[in-house]
Amino acid sequence: MTKMLNLIRITTFTTMPNGRKLQRGDKIRFEYCIKNISDAVISNICINNEWDGSQVEGITIDPGYCQTITVTYFLTKEDEQTGIIRNTSIVSGRTPTGEIITETLTGLNIIN
Repeated sequence: MTKMLNLIRITTFTTMPNGRKLQRGDKIRFEYCIKNISDAVISNICINNEWDGSQVEGITIDPGYCQTITVTYFLTKEDEQTGIIRNTSIVSGRTPTGEIITETLTGLNIIN
């Protein structure tokens, strides 16, 4: 199957720790760029973030275009204790022929 979507995630720490380690309650912004690299409109696009359960849905992207979505995440006690945020994001959508396509992005954010 030909790849039809690209998913890029950019992480920004929006709570500035002023020299201290990041801790529970600090805010992180995840910005996603979903690009339609096919020659068909992709509709019913949904992003699921397994690390926090958040979901964004109902997006349609024309061929060659990108949609940017921002999700805010607050560090948990587990994040603070391990020093790592494990995050997996899955984007799915539907082609004009009804085919469901998916793209998965997995990563680690080291926070201390």
